Amino acid sequence: MDSTTFQQLLELESNLSKAQQFLNTSNQTALLLSHLENLNNHSTAHTGFDGVEIKDIESLLQQTGSFDLAISCSSCNQLIYENDECAKNQIHKDNLQPCCMKMLKNLKQDDELEITFWWFFINNFSNCILTLPNYTRFMLTNGIPTSLRDRIWGLLTFSNNSKGENDEYLLNLYESLNKDISPDIRIITKDVNRTYPQLSMFTEFETKSKFEKILNAYSIFDSDMGYCQGLQFIVAPMLFHFDKDDFKTFNSLVKFFEINKLRNIYDNQMSGLNLWFYQFEEIFKHELPELSTYLIDTLNVDLKVFLSQWFLSFYSITIPFNFLIRVFDIMFLEGVKETLLRVGIVILSKNSKLLQSIDESELVYQHLLSENCWGVFQNNVDSFINEIMNLNIEQYTEENLQQLSTNYSQSTTKEEQDISPNSFISKMFTNLKYNAESILSSPIDSISSSKSSLFSINSESESSNTSIFESDFDLVESLYKMCLEKGLDGPILDKVKDRLYQTTTST
Repeated sequence: MDSTTFQQLLELESNLSKAQQFLNTSNQTALLLSHLENLNNHSTAHTGFDGVEIKDIESLLQQTGSFDLAISCSSCNQLIYENDECAKNQIHKDNLQPCCMKMLKNLKQDDELEITFWWFFINNFSNCILTLPNYTRFMLTNGIPTSLRDRIWGLLTFSNNSKGENDEYLLNLYESLNKDISPDIRIITKDVNRTYPQLSMFTEFETKSKFEKILNAYSIFDSDMGYCQGLQFIVAPMLFHFDKDDFKTFNSLVKFFEINKLRNIYDNQMSGLNLWFYQFEEIFKHELPELSTYLIDTLNVDLKVFLSQWFLSFYSITIPFNFLIRVFDIMFLEGVKETLLRVGIVILSKNSKLLQSIDESELVYQHLLSENCWGVFQNNVDSFINEIMNLNIEQYTEENLQQLSTNYSQSTTKEEQDISPNSFISKMFTNLKYNAESILSSPIDSISSSKSSLFSINSESESSNTSIFESDFDLVESLYKMCLEKGLDGPILDKVKDRLYQTTTST
């Protein structure tokens, strides 16, 4: 490595540190450093591997492929590629503006400082972050280079070394797990078939098969938790960027859950999810007091209605794919909970004016559970990321979240902290209950239009939306189960029974 270039990096770090002190925001690297400590506590030793050279990084940065899908113009915010197949073959959209073409021309012209930084990070991310915390956060805010993303995500979950070679300590286990079939395989297959249908990769038989294997293996690996709907949204971006390497994706998923302590938001009790709800509400009241008072006190909005889907799916149900990938970058380096809480606050903050003009809680739910809530960002992913990274970090530090956790434990009983085993269905019922009457009273063939705003996978266009419920029967059957679980009878249950009979006899 050129010592002069490294000295320039150190000078930039010093200048960034001074700027943070001047702005009285010198703790902005707290989440990065805290998560690094967490990563080091979960590290898996890699032995017998040589580090990568500067020329290797230069070569990697020049590569192109499907991973370029999320690239958008920094000036006009237009996506460069129509789909992942076009990105793979570098066939850009026909209607690109001059600014887009200029960006494309300069895209792979990385300067020496950036090359040196990523060389340092890939060879030893721990020392890099400790030495250059402010500059690392600056580079993270700008986004991990698309062609380095698989290498860096793998490093941060210990599923590959600096050369991209797999750590195969779980390989035998993965193969052994897939000799069995999960009791949830039918649900897994359904979810795989309706996850990101707009991406050609996920329409391929090979990819679907690997996707199913990952979810099947994980549901058996953690049989107490089993398969939870929402898990496919975590796996899909990893499988996409790991170039359909199912073992590396499984390995990363296992470590990702362990490092970020995600199990208790997906297990049967989901006690961790209730804690997240509490922490978010307290931060919401502190950060956006006027909006929180209006939604919670005036409209009686139950935050859990939309937070459950936001958190369990990592916002994937509605978030634009290019936004999601950048959120994953932050999660890998600053922690999952800390990132998801901030994303929620940013969404509510940017939609604040609109939300305070709504006078019905049902319309609040509908807006926040649809793609419409992302319209305020006008596809400007850089602006969205800057909003996240510029939030007051004090509310999301380990110390503050731990204090909120203590307050939560002291103010609630064990029964209140736990959620019933069928809680995901319960929450879907909550989301749907305000719209149940209109759904059940509409003609059978019009149900799909009623449900699309609440249960749809993210898509670049409305025409490619795919409902979570693949048929009218699935929707009404789920309604029936929800009614039984919630102990609802009378007119609603009668209508559900009637519609269940109609959809059964019509199929």
